[in-house]
Amino acid sequence: MLHVVDVSGSVDSSGKVSEVGTGDPISDYADIEEELMMWYHKILEGNRDKLSKLIKTTNDKIEALTDLYRGIGVNKNNIKETLKIIGASCIGVEAPELIAELSLAIKNDLTIHNVAETIHCHPTISEMVNEGCEAVIGKAIHKKGRPLHL
Repeated sequence: MLHVVDVSGSVDSSGKVSEVGTGDPISDYADIEEELMMWYHKILEGNRDKLSKLIKTTNDKIEALTDLYRGIGVNKNNIKETLKIIGASCIGVEAPELIAELSLAIKNDLTIHNVAETIHCHPTISEMVNEGCEAVIGKAIHKKGRPLHL
């Protein structure tokens, strides 16, 4: 990300002009990054139907997402890298089981979709990894407030 600093003046966190040198460029960077994330999310939300159709016709989620964001310079490799599992934290008695599952995903460059599509034993603690990946892509079934269909 490129952050241009205008040395002729500064602004505070609310956008008001302030004394030169009093601004916080690190905070500015974080604000810009947050705005970009909200913008990307709005593109995704605003094109949900289009994306669903693309996924059904191409049967390739990565290609469909690339097509959606191509206008702002996003390529297929950017999408693949974004969906990769690159790290995790585990604390607790059952951490070794979770670490094994997550290490396997990271070592093999798996995406959240790869893990979500993998069949897991039920009930196991490592099933939480699968459920977490499903939650990211909107397919989790074990969540609070989910209506029961009896």
